[in-house]
Parts: sequence; C-alpha cells; structure tokens
Amino acid sequence: HAGLHARASRLFAEWRRGTGLGTIRIYTEGNFLGGDEPVYRHSPHRFQVPQIYGQLGGWTLGRTFTVFMDLDAFPDTLDFYGPNAAAFVFNTQVRYTHQVGDTWFAASVETPRTLAGCARGIACTGQDPLPDVAARVRREGPWGHLQLALLLRRLGAFSPGAGTDTTTGAGLLWTGRLRRAGTRDYLVYGAHAGRGIARYINDLGYRTDSDGWLDATGTLHAAATHGGSLGATHCWNARLRSTFTAGLSWTERGADPVSSRS
Repeated sequence: HAGLHARASRLFAEWRRGTGLGTIRIYTEGNFLGGDEPVYRHSPHRFQVPQIYGQLGGWTLGRTFTVFMDLDAFPDTLDFYGPNAAAFVFNTQVRYTHQVGDTWFAASVETPRTLAGCARGIACTGQDPLPDVAARVRREGPWGHLQLALLLRRLGAFSPGAGTDTTTGAGLLWTGRLRRAGTRDYLVYGAHAGRGIARYINDLGYRTDSDGWLDATGTLHAAATHGGSLGATHCWNARLRSTFTAGLSWTERGADPVSSRS
C-alpha cells in the first residue's frame, strides 16, 4: 500500500503590535487533515484550524497545544501527530507563563472532554463537570531541557438507566531533550502515568472509551494509563540525519487492557 497527499501542509498567519502593556500577538494556523476523527486518513481534504490564539505578556487565550505536552521532546518523524505514546492535544485554554532565569513555569485551564465507555448492555455518554487544569515546570540549558507536567481532571458520565457519576483523573508527564556535547546528536524521551488521562495521549485519544468506563451499577472508573516514547537522532552531516524511535502506551478498557506500540 502506498499513497501521496499534502494534507499535513500548514498555512499560518501572525500579527504583532506593540502596546503600553507589551506586544500583542495573534496567531492562526490551518491544515487539510480534515478533523480529529479516527478516520481522518480516509476523509476528504477538509480544512481545519487547530491553532488560533492571542498572547499578551505571559497570558495566552485561545486554541493551541495543551500545557500537558512537550513538542520539543517529539522524535523527528514524518508522522504529523508524532509518536503514538506522546501527549498531543490541541485545547482551547487560558494560560499563564512565567520565566525565572533558565526555568519556565506555565499553568492553564483547558476545555474538558471525557471519553467514557459503558458496561455491556447499557448506554452512556461522557460529561464534563469542570475544566481540565494543567501545569508544568521546564528547565533549559546548553545540554537541552527537562520538563515535568501535571494534569488534573474531573470526569463525568451519564446513563439513562444508571444515572450520573463523576470521578477524578490525574497524571504526570516527564519529558526531555538531551544534546550530545560536541555534536548535533540528541536524545528525546517522554513518560506518562496516571488515571483518566488517555484523551491526552496521542493514539489512545482516538478511542471514545479511553478515559474510563461506567459500570452496570452506575459507578464511573478512571482508567489507569501509562507508557512512554524514545527517540535518538544522529546527524551524519549537515544535511543528513537519521532517527530511531519507539513507543508504548497502555490503558484499561473496563477489565481489559488496551495497548499501542510503534
């Protein structure tokens, strides 16, 4: 099987203007991947806008990458969405970022979306009682960077027969990019663990039941999720480089685990 397409081509526009409060920046970006549904590979070349946001000082308002991810720790691959086990989500959010020396702090309130499954024989839908909250701290240096992120969620689900229930989801994401001294080679890695966080993990986020499940008694369970990815890039010369990458993500699906490898 082989195919060619230009769906990942990105068009962007950026506007900046100085004010008495600092520089206002407005950024928007679109592509032709056709949306976030699981069948995007076979959908028409529909235009989508994954990013549109404004910035003033340390504040960001709009839709962009979640705070619970590290784009700089993605392996250098041809996959537009990156490795299967990496955190990757576009969210509408309010974010504040602050720098102290070589350390960056960021916190956000983001749009929630509960991906809840149902016990056999009942019907249910996910509900979002509260926004998701994310925070991260990042240390940078000539050797690369290290980052630790935290995610807190309030998950909800409703069934006509079993009623409504909520539960808490939380997780950690540890990522980094390490440079090899005296060369252009580098290593990137990421590891995640928690409950009810699968929506934020690349391949797991395409499942409609990955955050948790509502059992026959009407109790909502947050699914345990863990995994990670690794990428090693070697630069043969100024124009040629190669990357080795591997990833594994695992989450509960009711009583049955679901895994994804690459």
